[in-house]
Amino acid sequence: MSLKAAFIFLADGANSATDRQLVSTPSVDLTVVGAAVGTARIAKVVAGKAAVGVVRFDGHPGLDGKSGDAVFGDG
Repeated sequence: MSLKAAFIFLADGANSATDRQLVSTPSVDLTVVGAAVGTARIAKVVAGKAAVGVVRFDGHPGLDGKSGDAVFGDG
């Protein structure tokens, strides 16, 4: 059985229903999903059905040097 994981990236205008891709290896099935909300909102939606962790930039290069929380709110 392989590990099932997801990498969620924040992008203005991303649609999580359509902006996604599955990468399968013998040991990991990784789903990459674009979303336009912050991590706190995502954690609230999954409500214990999945573990939510983050890779964080204090000043995100794709968000004009701002944090995702500053741009999208903390949920």
